Amino acid sequence: MTEHLTVGALIRHHAADTPDKPMVVDPKERIAYGDLDEKTRAMASGLVAAGVGKGSRVGLLMPNGTDWVLTALAVTRIGAILVPLSTMLTPTELEAQLRTASVQFRHGRRVPRARLPRGA
Repeated sequence: MTEHLTVGALIRHHAADTPDKPMVVDPKERIAYGDLDEKTRAMASGLVAAGVGKGSRVGLLMPNGTDWVLTALAVTRIGAILVPLSTMLTPTELEAQLRTASVQFRHGRRVPRARLPRGA
């Protein structure tokens, strides 16, 4: 029955059926399906308010963890394109990846302005 659902629809399905069941677990935090659905919906609304829409390319630069998962799911929930970026990239590598992927929006860890490519 759930074989053709999008990731967002699958999360909503599980949030309705098993809202308290953990979906994301890391050493510091656990997030249940119900909370995940609520948080990603709110984040998605914020992204849309910031101008992100279906097909927008969103670079995600942050360490692995629950925040990464929440943000990635919020981005894909609105039909935007997730561009994961490693926190281990050098400034030159980051610039190349941002340019190659035609990233329109960045989200995540603060990067000193001097490290960002021109126009990013």
